[in-house]
Amino acid sequence: MAGLVAADIEIADWLRRNFSHKCIILAVNKCESPRKGQMQALEFWSLGFTPLPISAITGTGTGELLDMVCSELKKFEGLEGLDDVEEDENRVPAISIVGRPNVGKSSILNALVGEDRTIVSPVSGTTRDAIDTELTTVDGQKYKLIDTAGIRRRAAVASAGSTTETLSVKRAFSAIRRSDVVALVIEAMACVSEQDYKIAERIEKEGKACVIVVNKWDTIPNKNNESTTHYEQDDYFCCFFG
Repeated sequence: MAGLVAADIEIADWLRRNFSHKCIILAVNKCESPRKGQMQALEFWSLGFTPLPISAITGTGTGELLDMVCSELKKFEGLEGLDDVEEDENRVPAISIVGRPNVGKSSILNALVGEDRTIVSPVSGTTRDAIDTELTTVDGQKYKLIDTAGIRRRAAVASAGSTTETLSVKRAFSAIRRSDVVALVIEAMACVSEQDYKIAERIEKEGKACVIVVNKWDTIPNKNNESTTHYEQDDYFCCFFG
């Protein structure tokens, strides 16, 4: 057993911040010995949850884990619980498209839906609000695509003194919060900027799944199979999204 590591603490803190109203079961795996398991799990009390020592190999503690899960599920067997399940099944997954100004977010949305749903212009700041568009795939699956305003550096927004831009950035951050997946768009021919990293930090802080989209790939001259290496091996992005 590896014991308590920094990643465990970060995950526990994230769960506490975002799901304090949910039942959280802390299962400490690889506690093969029933006698030593309690001792091995002791240090995990510091996470603020009651640790349950288990072993996926020997089955130790898995019965107790199943009992705990079933006990929590029984709380949702009533009408209210069924309504919640039905609501989740009918919920449309939301994907927000975010990034710096003029990296092609609106063009990507228009390409995905197959029509011009948002205005495309070489002038930065054309999109001022978060725009929701529903997309239905060939197999009938529905998705909600959210086009957002470009997110500039906080200092640049403040110095511009534009109330409209300030509200647009707030709506972009709100779109991230209500999304299931966030597509972070960066420009192929431009260097990955500090602002790209700041936006990535915001996505990670909100606990959202992220896809990094390198747009305007057609502008790269003499590209080959190794052209993606620069982005795939970006240490800063990798520390957020692996």
